[in-house]
Amino acid sequence: MKLNMIVTPAIGSDLVGSLADFETDMLLLGRYQDGGLGPVQMFDEKTNGALSRLLTQRKFTGRLGNRFTFENKNGDQRYLLVVGLGAGADFSCVSIAKLVGIAMHKAVKKGCTRISIPFFPSRFSSGLKLRGQAQFTHEAALVKLQEYPQDGELTIELVCSKIGTAARDLQAGLDMPPTGRICCQHVDGTKCA
Repeated sequence: MKLNMIVTPAIGSDLVGSLADFETDMLLLGRYQDGGLGPVQMFDEKTNGALSRLLTQRKFTGRLGNRFTFENKNGDQRYLLVVGLGAGADFSCVSIAKLVGIAMHKAVKKGCTRISIPFFPSRFSSGLKLRGQAQFTHEAALVKLQEYPQDGELTIELVCSKIGTAARDLQAGLDMPPTGRICCQHVDGTKCA
């Protein structure tokens, strides 16, 4: 399988509208364990409360790796992948690797060719700047891609603000060489450094 990484500046001042009208096969919505619903809240209204009901039914805590996939029949996104980001203070390159691994696995399993990951300014992320987050996202995707020898192409789209330097910073991270800090164990979540 071929990997295509792109940056799309699409988030405007109306965050809800920007993402709700964003067309993609799978949109990743992250939720910190200690930071509220975040973007999940935006889509809860669009799904007539279905997401909050699922959060309650599944006792979703936001713990790193918690996840569920919601088929968004009435939206511009085929699937919403809700993933726990863990405790904000613990968010790191290993967290990014695990999230990318989960997203790629779900996308391939559901027959998706495009995963869109919103990048928002955050009070968390342990000092990881957007450039580093993009670099680790790319590196984790390259590692996970080795599990999928089949033909086809998977696009991972880093969605960011249209305002400021986010697009430039994310693209700079994608252009950086891999660090070697992400390995299969990190991506599969069986061992954390």
